[in-house]
Amino acid sequence: MRQRSRDISERGLVQYLRKNYLNFINDFIVHTLGFTLLLVAILLVLKPFLMDALERRNKARLELMEIEQQKEAQQRTARWEKRYRPVVTALVGAGVGFLVG
Repeated sequence: MRQRSRDISERGLVQYLRKNYLNFINDFIVHTLGFTLLLVAILLVLKPFLMDALERRNKARLELMEIEQQKEAQQRTARWEKRYRPVVTALVGAGVGFLVG
């Protein structure tokens, strides 16, 4: 154990990982990238159906609400579109960019 820790400190952690776990790291990166690309492809196919179902559900809810409740619901939707959605999009983009890079 002592010899191994000394090897790590002398050569550096990155070199140690590269020498001993190169295949594992490469396989992990390839599988993660493949999983991400498959997930994106599936979501691109499913997104129109999901968005249509959500829109129909929201319209049905709005019809059941009173006028003041409708305005409040529309303000919440506007807040989501204006503030939170761009942040979520940027974080997802950063995550995918990190995996691809």
